[in-house]
Amino acid sequence: MRFQRLDLLKFGKFSERSLELPDSTTDFHLIVGPNEAGKSTLRAAILDLLFGIPVRSPHGFLHPLNELKLGASVSNGETSLDFVRIKAQRQTLRTPADGVLPDLALEPFLGGIDRDFFDRMFGLDHFRLVEGGNDILNAESDIGRILFQSAAGVASLGTVRDQLAAEADKLWAPRKSTERAYYAAADQLELANGALKKASVRTKVWADANSAVETLRESLEAARTSWRELDMRRARLERVRRLAPLIDALSQNDAALELLKESIDLPEDAAQALSQAERDIARAEAGLKIRKGEVDAAKESLSAISVDEPLLSAEPRIAALEARRVRYEPYARDIERRKSEIQALQGDIRRACLDLKWAYESEADLLLNLPSLLIRRKLSDLARKASGIEQTLKAAEASERAKKSDIGSLEAQLDCLSEVKVTAGLRAALRKAQSLGDPAQVPEKQRALAEKAEAGLDAAMRALGVWRMNLEDLSKLQLPSGEALSRRLRERQNLDAQVKSLSEDLSEQISAVGEAELRVNQFTELRHPTTYAMVEQARAERDEKWASVKQRTDDFEVDAEQFESAMQDADTLADTHLSNVEDVTELQSRKDELERQQHAQTRLEHQLETAKEQLETFSAEWSALTTAAGLDGLPLEDASDWIRKKDGALDRGHALLEVQTDAQSALNALASATQELRAVLEENGVAQVSDENLSALCIQAEHLISEADGVKGRREALNGQLVTARQVYAALQDDLTEARKELASWAADWAATLSDAGLDAAYDTGTVEGALELIGEIEEKARKACGIQAERIDTMKADLALFAEDVEALCGTIAVPLGDQEPAEAVQQLVIKVRLANEARGERERLTAALRAAEQHVAELETAKQEAEAIIEPLKARAGVSTREALAECIAQSDEKRRLLEEASRLRRDLTAGGDGQSRQDVEAEIAAANLPEIATEIAALSGDLKTVVERQGALSAELATAESTLTAIGGSDAAAQAEGQRQEALSKMADAAERYVKVFTAARLLRWSIDRYRQDKQGPMLAKASAIFAELTQGSFERLVVDFDKQPMVLEGRRPDGKHVGISGMSDGTRDQLFLALRLAALEIRLEQASKLPFIADDLFINYDDARSAAGLRALASLAKQTQVIFLTHHHHIEALARDTLGDAINVVHL
Repeated sequence: MRFQRLDLLKFGKFSERSLELPDSTTDFHLIVGPNEAGKSTLRAAILDLLFGIPVRSPHGFLHPLNELKLGASVSNGETSLDFVRIKAQRQTLRTPADGVLPDLALEPFLGGIDRDFFDRMFGLDHFRLVEGGNDILNAESDIGRILFQSAAGVASLGTVRDQLAAEADKLWAPRKSTERAYYAAADQLELANGALKKASVRTKVWADANSAVETLRESLEAARTSWRELDMRRARLERVRRLAPLIDALSQNDAALELLKESIDLPEDAAQALSQAERDIARAEAGLKIRKGEVDAAKESLSAISVDEPLLSAEPRIAALEARRVRYEPYARDIERRKSEIQALQGDIRRACLDLKWAYESEADLLLNLPSLLIRRKLSDLARKASGIEQTLKAAEASERAKKSDIGSLEAQLDCLSEVKVTAGLRAALRKAQSLGDPAQVPEKQRALAEKAEAGLDAAMRALGVWRMNLEDLSKLQLPSGEALSRRLRERQNLDAQVKSLSEDLSEQISAVGEAELRVNQFTELRHPTTYAMVEQARAERDEKWASVKQRTDDFEVDAEQFESAMQDADTLADTHLSNVEDVTELQSRKDELERQQHAQTRLEHQLETAKEQLETFSAEWSALTTAAGLDGLPLEDASDWIRKKDGALDRGHALLEVQTDAQSALNALASATQELRAVLEENGVAQVSDENLSALCIQAEHLISEADGVKGRREALNGQLVTARQVYAALQDDLTEARKELASWAADWAATLSDAGLDAAYDTGTVEGALELIGEIEEKARKACGIQAERIDTMKADLALFAEDVEALCGTIAVPLGDQEPAEAVQQLVIKVRLANEARGERERLTAALRAAEQHVAELETAKQEAEAIIEPLKARAGVSTREALAECIAQSDEKRRLLEEASRLRRDLTAGGDGQSRQDVEAEIAAANLPEIATEIAALSGDLKTVVERQGALSAELATAESTLTAIGGSDAAAQAEGQRQEALSKMADAAERYVKVFTAARLLRWSIDRYRQDKQGPMLAKASAIFAELTQGSFERLVVDFDKQPMVLEGRRPDGKHVGISGMSDGTRDQLFLALRLAALEIRLEQASKLPFIADDLFINYDDARSAAGLRALASLAKQTQVIFLTHHHHIEALARDTLGDAINVVHL
């Protein structure tokens, strides 16, 4: 199965996002995004899409849980399916059109796997990669565990097995220990049996003990009754002593209340209210005196202030005039400066007109008579063109003369060239000779190649070791194929592993037999059980003695005594046998266990012998095969490597033969090329052909050909140059004519334009350019002078005139005479008056506000005084008084009455609490009847009597407990039932421990068997694939993975290119991670060959890898992508560049 498309419709941070995953030969998809871009969400989405969204999904933070939705398009090569997964209780698979799909619609694509298996087998992230590397280190000495948990993706498999073994050891083991559940239950059973035997009853003893118990109980009850009576008397006296002061205080309180019964009850806070009201009244009266003085002072100050309102109403106009005055103040000085500027400009204009011989009256007339801008620009343009036209004419004349000279020179050179010709055969013979290389180095090169090939062949032959033979014999060898050798090697490894496993099991079984024998011997020595066989033997001896008695008549007494002794022994043994039947059963059980262990040992010995015979048969077959091939003693482990070296030696031999053949062919080619080149040189007219080697002939041929080519190229070049020169000469003549015409036209245009500009016709271009500059300067300065007069001087005069009119109008409006003052001076005086008027108005406003505030304070104080008096009035009315002094006295009486009532209530509560349920009248009667001065003496006497009674109770209680214990111990109790219950409980615990032990021990053995079985079946193919991947991941740092069969147990190691082996503990953390990755990918490839193909999800596996090993990891994943779809998630953008450099366009990159 593969994903064609993933739709993140409403999931996590995604909304309506689709990821296209197109199919290709290398089905590799790189998904890149920054942190928190949603890569982890994408991994979770794939699981939820395939297996359902959990009830409590953590991805409902953006969309409501009931709206979560995912979609995809999947295919398995034969069929495809577009579907949607929603969050619901049922019918969660839907079509894109929201049609219901069956719950098993994905089953043909998933192949029956569940969520956990898919996540474990087809998912790998950095955390699992590191965890897998650490687990490999922990399982270093167990190759089966390494392969199994790497293939299954199950981490900490060793922890599970260790936990099972530890639990089994806590349940049962051959060695007895109180910490083991079975033996603890056995001890409990033994104690219960002993208690059961002791639980018997005798009637007389029980009756005496029961009578003693009843007598002690009666004595104890009488002592308790006496104690209760004494305690009641002491309690009554204590109550009288404790409550007498309370009764006295309560009587006094009642008398005081009787005196105040006519007083009026006022509120509890009446005194506080009266005090607060008096303080408020005093504060208000003091404040009124101060505020009324402030009101009078403010009114007096207001009457002395006068404000000029008309002047203040004109304040905005005055402020505007003041601003204009400030702005116009520099106008007088500026006007004078501008007039000076105009005079300076007029002087410059006058001098320029004198240079041009023009008359100057005014700037306006001068501007009207100046040449127009078009005429001046035309003059400037003609002046610029003059030098160009003259230069063009001179250049045309010079070029025409030079080109005519060039044509004559070219014609002379062509006449002097002589013709040299060579044949095509000479060129072909030279090319053939040159293709052979340096003739002097060809023999040396071929000899070096031959020596190198011979050295390679010699090294390859030496690598064959003691099985070295000639090439012909090597080529005739008939050896097994690589697959057959691998199969034989796996068979040999399986046999070795079987022998070692059986040896280990036999060793453990021998120990188990020894422990079983020790348990039988120890139990026999400790318990000395009487077996049925011993009873049978004693009975046989008894019967023998009886037969002797019946047969003999003499020595009858001696035989009778022996018979009686034998009969007594037999009966004693029979009784003993019946009494310790449990010991006999236990002994028989241990003997049965010993017999089973011995049987298992015999079976393992037979299996080990069979396995050794199979290994010897396999070794003999291999030895016969190698001896027949002439490779006697070649180990099977080295056979594949030796065959590879043999093939290398044959390849070296073939290479040497090819080098020798090529050397002879090269020498023949040199001789042929030399003869051919000498003949062609003679045909081409070379008078003296060299008799030396091919190099000299090549030099002669090259010289002749170079000379002929040089003459031919020179002639062709000169002819081409001559044709070009003649064409250029004709064009130059035309250019010269055009240049002369252009000069004549310019002269006529120049004279006419000078006349239009009013300039002397004799002016040359330089003079005209100067005149144009003067005309431009005159125009600029004339316009500037006119602008200063109109825009600055006239404008400022107009502003000053309007300012004077506005000042005069304002003074008339506010009735202020202007007199002889200047407008600016008058405005300054008005500004001062406005400031003084504003100050007077501000002071008036301030005093008015102060007056209003003081009057408001007076009103507030009068209100406060009235409110305080209003608070007191109800209290006066209730108390029936008219003055505050009388009210204060009434409040004091009310508070005292309230205090006495509260005190009476408190005393009654204390009396109730300490009266032991007695009423006040009862307590007063007890106090009246008691002799208060003698109470302390009576209490002390009663305490002494109570102490005596308590001691008596203690003694009787101890005697009663002893008597009851004796009665319980001798019978009439449930001791036998309890003992039997404890016995059954112990048996139940032993049965539970045994059952749990069988389950745990079996689980551990099954786990061990699964690991060994997986190692036996998968070790060869998986290690072969993992070796190749591991070598690539480590960049050749490790050549392959090997298994050390000589160690117990077998261990997995890495082999360096120099042959050195490195154990897992000797590898770095990163290398162990790469080993785990290699094993996981190899196991996945083996599974893909046998089961349904599913996408492999990898999440940032190369965080701790450098670029080289990251590229190697990408290549390994790309190799896996040729078998199944690979989706690689990362937030490292350099991985994208590295993947493109490593894999090219074979990958599909998706950005989140």
